[in-house]
Amino acid sequence: MFYQMLCPAHKDFIETIQSGPSIKEYVLKQKCEKLRGRFNDTVKVLQDLRSYHLQIAARYIILESNRKHRNKAFANQAKAGTGGSDFMNFLKGIRDCTKDTLLENA
Repeated sequence: MFYQMLCPAHKDFIETIQSGPSIKEYVLKQKCEKLRGRFNDTVKVLQDLRSYHLQIAARYIILESNRKHRNKAFANQAKAGTGGSDFMNFLKGIRDCTKDTLLENA
């Protein structure tokens, strides 16, 4: 469903990246601790970005849905994110998947 909402150029970009070689597999094959460390540093920065995004989304959606004179339609929508998913669980899941990408012993 997410891909249906993308413009064709973005969809093509994602498909190109997904069809290419795995950066993680490349790093693992190199047997270079410095490269593994840089890979993990990059994943940690992405994890921080995902945590920050989660905080901003939560603040905005929760604060807006709790206002005294809130719009009832907004309050109902606040329970769900893009495509009707529970936004907090969805964003936490994305952040946790990012964390799981970290390489051991780096």
